[in-house]
Amino acid sequence: GHSSWIYGDTFFVFGGCDGKYRLNDVHGLDLRTKEWKSFDVSGDIPTPRSWHCHGIEDGQYYVFGGAGPVKRLSCAYSLDMKAMRWQKVMQLTGELYERNDHTSIITGGRMLIFGGVSPVGFLSNVLLIPLVAAQLELQSGQSEQPEVNGNHADPAPNASDKAANTMAPLRDGSPHLIHDCPARSGSAVLSS
Repeated sequence: GHSSWIYGDTFFVFGGCDGKYRLNDVHGLDLRTKEWKSFDVSGDIPTPRSWHCHGIEDGQYYVFGGAGPVKRLSCAYSLDMKAMRWQKVMQLTGELYERNDHTSIITGGRMLIFGGVSPVGFLSNVLLIPLVAAQLELQSGQSEQPEVNGNHADPAPNASDKAANTMAPLRDGSPHLIHDCPARSGSAVLSS
């Protein structure tokens, strides 16, 4: 349930759980020396979390949602990779925003988030979180399906499926959604 990414010559790991507790620490493996270290971070440090989504753009690592120690989360944070300083980007309220097991990609200065599990069940909506001062866009409601190349996407997974998905950029930078659910394998390009 942690996130990992490479920045410079370091492989970073944030959050997750140790089998008993959710975590919010940052560790890194120096890819040259092969030595691990813990990073001292400052600022508005995120709540411990696992099963969150993340992305990196312009030296900023972004994290949204996840499973916290008590409930699902609906907040976004950024970590300045040079200063190692956290900043809260936004806090959303409402069960449609609280989610874990969702996926994301950063494109065009926005974090595009798809699906996940919320207190009301499986989600199939798309959130567009601006990474600069602006307003959040809810691209489609929970009962509606996100647009995929002008057509509706497959229905949200049911309880017998898993909720995890993966998003990756195509060569032209457009987001590409890969369904990891066994009953709904395949992929689609999300229009943004």
